[in-house]
Amino acid sequence: MIAYAEALPIVEEEATKRRELLRSERLPLPECIGRCSSRDVRSLDNNPRFDNSAMDGYAVMSAETVGSFATTPVRLTVKGCLAAGDPPSPDTVQRGGGTCIEIMTGARFPERPFDAVVKREDVEEERGPSGQVTAISLRTPARPGENIRFAGEDFRIGDCLFLKGTRIGPQHLLALSMAGYVALDVFTRPKVVVLSTGNELVPFDSREISAEQIRNSAALLLCSALQLYGADVVFHGLVPDRREEIHQAFLHALGQKPDLIISTGGVSLGTYDLVRPALEECGAAIHFHKVAVRPGKPVLFGDFPSNGPAFFGLPGNPLAVAAAARFFVRPYLTALSGGKREIPHILPLEQELLKPAGLSFFQRGVRDGQGVRILPGQASFMAASFLQAEGWVVGAPEVAILKKGDLVEWYPLW
Repeated sequence: MIAYAEALPIVEEEATKRRELLRSERLPLPECIGRCSSRDVRSLDNNPRFDNSAMDGYAVMSAETVGSFATTPVRLTVKGCLAAGDPPSPDTVQRGGGTCIEIMTGARFPERPFDAVVKREDVEEERGPSGQVTAISLRTPARPGENIRFAGEDFRIGDCLFLKGTRIGPQHLLALSMAGYVALDVFTRPKVVVLSTGNELVPFDSREISAEQIRNSAALLLCSALQLYGADVVFHGLVPDRREEIHQAFLHALGQKPDLIISTGGVSLGTYDLVRPALEECGAAIHFHKVAVRPGKPVLFGDFPSNGPAFFGLPGNPLAVAAAARFFVRPYLTALSGGKREIPHILPLEQELLKPAGLSFFQRGVRDGQGVRILPGQASFMAASFLQAEGWVVGAPEVAILKKGDLVEWYPLW
């Protein structure tokens, strides 16, 4: 048995070795959500694209407003109006003194000598017979650059927006569309084959179930989590606790040429825990079997020969599957797509916790004020507390007692 701190680098290293096997494809931006970028991404355009007004107001020459005070306002004549989308035309770009231009939010800022925008609410407006503003009075000086969004102020052509391996979310699509992209190079989704072992299992949607049978809820949870992690999932189905049938199931899974195979159940030390012998019969190499964690201690990690896929053997209990998926499978898929290791929040614990020394504890919890609190009902068969959980609390393996106020790692639920 090895520590989690030893197991995680093994998982990431094996994923990195297989990274080159993932293909890249170019997709329209709306189809990139949840995918991982297959290269570093640099901006094709400036943001903003041009100098523009941050407010509805008036473009002014700041030097002409220096003497504006409550008792001595500066009066400027309005010589035109610029709306968003309008080009600054010669009749609105006035270079004479004592003038200003009405300008709307987002409108392209006119050329010099104008160098500031004063907000509409900060001036007194004079209107002509037809109701249009003809002049304004300022009682506060304007600063050069005030209320102007300058071209490239956010990012410029060639700036790196994000790195290879970044999982694309709505925020990335926003920046990409502003930066001039219409499509992006992303990794193809890793293909994962899932199978469940266990004589006691029946499909989760079975209408008839005997007293000694169990619905296969673990596989439903695992497959849905894998989709959240950006994988294409193929569920092989249920496999009885018979070595030859498990062996044949692995051969069938290999025939689908996946990037990863995951089984649930059959990895502990019981008479019917036959996953490891069936794996070895396929020529698989075992990198580790058993990690000092709870839940999920029997987890097995290996790979098939001849550049075959990696393999995770997870315990059968649903909450052990959830923990193993979150802290073993997700890091593998992240590293496979070139992503960086997740950095947890470090937060104080709001209660005392007794735990076995030597084990990393994955506990479901909630945020509580500035800290975190562990929920009751942590056994690996219990799902009720999972419904309230907001994330995972991870306690250091070397301590047996965590006191209130001790710092722990906090990870989002998925």
